[in-house]
Amino acid sequence: MSELIRLRDLLRREFFVCHLEQLLVKSMELARSSGDPLVFYALASVLDDVCRRWEDRPVATTEVGALHDALWPHIETVLTVACENGISDGARAATSRLVQAHLRLSTR
Repeated sequence: MSELIRLRDLLRREFFVCHLEQLLVKSMELARSSGDPLVFYALASVLDDVCRRWEDRPVATTEVGALHDALWPHIETVLTVACENGISDGARAATSRLVQAHLRLSTR
């Protein structure tokens, strides 16, 4: 989990696609190795969609800001709760809020 904390802190400073990709890879590793993969699989799915939006094209600062504002608070909460409490009801609830925010953003 220390790797998640490092990535969370890195994203706190720089919400860059390369850091999101690192978190995506780590989330999939954790989903595959967990007996309860839902939280990390959902996180990886959201991150994969965001990374695909940025793939091979410049992204306007306003779009990055909108993604950050809509998703970062939820991503940070998922990571913090999962690191502190493991896969708990709190982590599942935070993941649900992240997926809801992602779905709202995807319909814009």
